[in-house]
Amino acid sequence: NLLYGHLTNLNVYNNAQDSFFSLSDGVHGLSNADIHTPWPKVTRGMRALTDYISSQKPLCEDALFAILRDDVKAEDHHLPQTGIGYEWEKMLSSIFIQSPDYGTRTSTLLLINSAQQCVWQERTFSPQGIVTDTRKFSFRIETQ
Repeated sequence: NLLYGHLTNLNVYNNAQDSFFSLSDGVHGLSNADIHTPWPKVTRGMRALTDYISSQKPLCEDALFAILRDDVKAEDHHLPQTGIGYEWEKMLSSIFIQSPDYGTRTSTLLLINSAQQCVWQERTFSPQGIVTDTRKFSFRIETQ
C-alpha cells in the first residue's frame, strides 16, 4: 500500500489489486491488505485512535506509540481466514507483532499541524520487541 496525495486529498494505492482509493475525512486504518479489509488489529487501532482523539487530551507522541505497541491478539472467532494457518493468523492478529523470525520492526508517526509543520518520528525494535533506535525529524511542507 502507498499513501499519497495532498493534505486535503489523500489517496491509497494497493499494488496487489492495482486499485486506488480516495480517503474521506475521518480515521482510517491500513494494513498489508487493502483499505477495505476490516482485520481485527486494524479496527482495534482505529477505535483506539478515535478514542484518544475524542478524549481531547493534549497530543502525546508516547500515547500514540502505545497504540501502535498494542500486542493484544484477536479472539479466535475474529481471526481472518487468509490460508496461512491458525498459529500465524493468531500471531499476526495484534497491532504489534513479536516473534524471533517475523514481527514489527518499526513504528512511525507522521504528525502535521495546521501550519503545515511536520514531525516524523520512528522507533525501531529488536526481534524481542525492545526499542533499539528512535529517529525524529521536523520539517515544514511548502505549498506553491
